[in-house]
Amino acid sequence: MSSLIIQHYVEWLSSNQFKWDTFLHLTSRKIMTVKGYKHGIEKLLEYMGGWGIFGFEYGKIGGCLHVHGIVEGRKRSVKEAWEWWFKRYGRALIEPLKEELRENAIRYICKYAIKSENFEIIGERKLENQLKLCYNM
Repeated sequence: MSSLIIQHYVEWLSSNQFKWDTFLHLTSRKIMTVKGYKHGIEKLLEYMGGWGIFGFEYGKIGGCLHVHGIVEGRKRSVKEAWEWWFKRYGRALIEPLKEELRENAIRYICKYAIKSENFEIIGERKLENQLKLCYNM
């Protein structure tokens, strides 16, 4: 059943209505809770711009929580975003999401999010263009 759910999420999140531009894998120097990571991600998104889908996973070795995510609407460089996270929390992988890897990245995040039952949408998606279309009908 979970593979069917993952496939539906992947299809939806891979649709043209989303313009994912950034892949993230976030860790922390200190042990953090889901709530702590969510707060850190909110601050990161305030800094770099955008909103995203995030899956939280406990590692196999040591059980430390870490995060996989994709973001739409980044306004700063990945280097600036990486430096911001590293300075405050620790290691991370933040990179542009290549179009040819988009579906694989989405599947990766969905797999871990469904497996751990920790799937979060963080930040606000700007819907000005979609709202204008609705008002013009």
